[in-house]
Amino acid sequence: MHISLVVLKSSSLAALSRFYESVGIKMTLEKHGDGPAHYSGCLDHGVLEIYPAKQVTKTTFGFAFRAAWVAAGGRISKNGTMLIDPDGNSLFISEATPN
Repeated sequence: MHISLVVLKSSSLAALSRFYESVGIKMTLEKHGDGPAHYSGCLDHGVLEIYPAKQVTKTTFGFAFRAAWVAAGGRISKNGTMLIDPDGNSLFISEATPN
């Protein structure tokens, strides 16, 4: 099983999009019909989207890129198992598995 879609809500769309670009996810501004403008980026097996929100909502999901996260200025939880983005979304840290 693979995660195919992760949707984050942010009051700072462009800033959060730049953060995810800095850890290696190319983000593109999109708008579909009457829906809101949002950013979208391709993951290995899915899509990361960032939609506008009046208040930040916190989401937890997992990826395997601790080194890139830290290099981009992301935070790590005290117990070392969660990465935290600028909006406070938590990402579970897992080790990459060979294919």
